[in-house]
Amino acid sequence: MILLTAFYEDKNKNRQTEFLRCLEKNIQNEWFSEIHLFIEEFISREQLLASYPLLAHAKLCLINHERRVTYQDFLLYANRNLSGCQVAVANADIYFDETLASLDEYDLTGKLFCLTRWDIQDDGSACFFDHPGSQDAWLFQAPFQKFPCDFYLGILGCDNRLAWEAANVGLEVSNPSRSIHVFHLHLSQVHRYNSRQFMQGPVAEVVPGYLEMVNLQKTNEQQTPVYALTSIPPSPKMMPRIQACIRSWRNVGLEVRAFNHP
Repeated sequence: MILLTAFYEDKNKNRQTEFLRCLEKNIQNEWFSEIHLFIEEFISREQLLASYPLLAHAKLCLINHERRVTYQDFLLYANRNLSGCQVAVANADIYFDETLASLDEYDLTGKLFCLTRWDIQDDGSACFFDHPGSQDAWLFQAPFQKFPCDFYLGILGCDNRLAWEAANVGLEVSNPSRSIHVFHLHLSQVHRYNSRQFMQGPVAEVVPGYLEMVNLQKTNEQQTPVYALTSIPPSPKMMPRIQACIRSWRNVGLEVRAFNHP
């Protein structure tokens, strides 16, 4: 998979550190073969690398964009340069983990995954932002069907407008963010927008859910089962949560076996 994201210099040092930390985490993610980084600043490559040595990493391909990037910029670039590849688009304060492995050999043709974030907390834990109206990363297969999306990432409502435009041209839009995790690092709480900046026009929410694996299964062949092995704690108070967890495992095709004391 190839990640497309943007880089700019934030005036707040803590916010800039968060961007660099997310980029570093994505570089370390073995499921990204390349990261194409759109440089929004008007700055020479030499000066950029001198200020940010991380950008010299071999996995990075620096794109001299020199202006704020739009969804359309990412889409057209993917269609021109990344045909046949799985592509991820993400905000600069987002990083992925090993759950991307679930997309190995997954057919994303005609689909757009709009992923809701997991917010990093002060103690390092992550809390799912369980809201259908918020997404911070998008996955698709290039080349991708064109649709109107010449607007900036980060504007309030841009994610909802993108989902509506994609669905309007017949793409299958879903949000398997309970299976594919994207982490949002924003402890600095620095914002570069205000409530008056809001996308106009029709919008669509995308309810968070799980990755359906049915398209990986060949109906004319017998499948080898994959098992989830667990042990159920004997606490009635925990049963609703346990049942929800087991249901999610079954939804992605796992056979569940529990080992328990008699």
